[in-house]
Amino acid sequence: MMKRCFSLCCVWLGLAATLLAANASPSPYGLNVHLADNAGLKRVVEAGIAWIRIDINWNNCEPRKGVLQLAEVDRVVAFARKNGLSVLAVLAYTPGWANNERGINYPADQPADWRNFVRMIVNRYQADIKYWSIWNEPNVPDFFASGKDAFMAQVWNPAAEVIRKQDPGAFIVGPDLAHLTSEGQEWFLWMKYILLNSASGFDIISHHLYDSRGGQYVFELLETGEPLIPAVVDLVAELGFSDRPFWLTETGWSTRRTSEDVQAQNYLETLQLRSSRGFPDKLFFYELRDDLNPDISSWGILRSDGSAKPAYGVYRSFISNGDPGGNTDPIPEEESEDCYAERLIPATARSQVISPLRGLRRMLLSGVAGGRFWVEAYSHHGTELARISLQDSRLFHTGNRLMRHLAFRLQCRQGDFWSTPLPPGLIADARHWLTAALTYPLADDLRRLLLRAQCLTRTLPARATPLDVVAHRRF
Repeated sequence: MMKRCFSLCCVWLGLAATLLAANASPSPYGLNVHLADNAGLKRVVEAGIAWIRIDINWNNCEPRKGVLQLAEVDRVVAFARKNGLSVLAVLAYTPGWANNERGINYPADQPADWRNFVRMIVNRYQADIKYWSIWNEPNVPDFFASGKDAFMAQVWNPAAEVIRKQDPGAFIVGPDLAHLTSEGQEWFLWMKYILLNSASGFDIISHHLYDSRGGQYVFELLETGEPLIPAVVDLVAELGFSDRPFWLTETGWSTRRTSEDVQAQNYLETLQLRSSRGFPDKLFFYELRDDLNPDISSWGILRSDGSAKPAYGVYRSFISNGDPGGNTDPIPEEESEDCYAERLIPATARSQVISPLRGLRRMLLSGVAGGRFWVEAYSHHGTELARISLQDSRLFHTGNRLMRHLAFRLQCRQGDFWSTPLPPGLIADARHWLTAALTYPLADDLRRLLLRAQCLTRTLPARATPLDVVAHRRF
């Protein structure tokens, strides 16, 4: 019996360590770093950039079947954990042994080999990485040469299935398409096909978009489109995914094609536009550092010798000077007009949700019995609740669904909001969210609060009203 209890304690301690290790910042600012050296990663931290997009390439990590070379990935992940960097990891590219040496841009001959690699990587890093992309720019033949059908059947769906099974709380980010319109590479046809044929779904929609003319033109293509070609946000909405966060996971300017000063101006313009819109939800510039071979890349905000270009200073200054989008604390003071929902609700749905939720807070503070208790609890514990929501896609989506449903009822209510019964689905969602949240290590006072709230969802009358819920301030 003692041995069994000890084993159970070890399991729970291991689970707690796993959950506490993961880091996911609400900050919108990111950078493509590949597997940069620690000196380069230190510059990321010094700039206040919260997110890094890294490459976990199968062809490099398993150059021969069963022979793993993960030291560089281990190093970058360990650095991120130690320094509080959040990680978006890209799984891609096939080793020669797995596809008869056809090239890294062809899928594996045996899908089981690809599945095994994805399973091994997610299992190894799931304590530190909760956000996964599957392949990079599959509509570009140099990156994937077999077309849409093969991509979904042999790459995307097998990997997504493994990620969902291996780590049910992980976030799947994609499809990371290049914004191209040439025949066979049309981003809009690929996006429609992938989004509608993904067996495991998407948690976050991502895209790559470059425009040499500057940030304003990047946003025009995102929001307005061009003749006969839809805007990215319109297509995402048309396909039914406007409730998902949208990340721009690559954009930038090469200093081989423009001056360093113009690159810096384009960074500033893009950052200002993102800040004014609150969109995209996250922005990853390409990239950290120029390649040592000047013929390969000059997209970096650091030169190949590690010295900073003007764009590095612009990015660092923009984040450090208190821009609203750079605030990494998702819960402001109680009296603020902001709330942590603004960090979790996707930008594309925010205008329909935030205003009603702010109105609800004002109503709770304006004399509703028990209202102040809930507002104070929300303000006191919101940072912790936001932290675990950003680490678990199930909590993230259920919490967003609850907030959107409340906002809809506030906007469309007939009669008195407080005395109209809540739909059973809302209470069931709340109970599901609370059950999942309680599996995480939490402060004692927050755990007690959530346990009482969980009990409340089980004891409310069948046709409970919002007033019934709020009145239980001492449940």
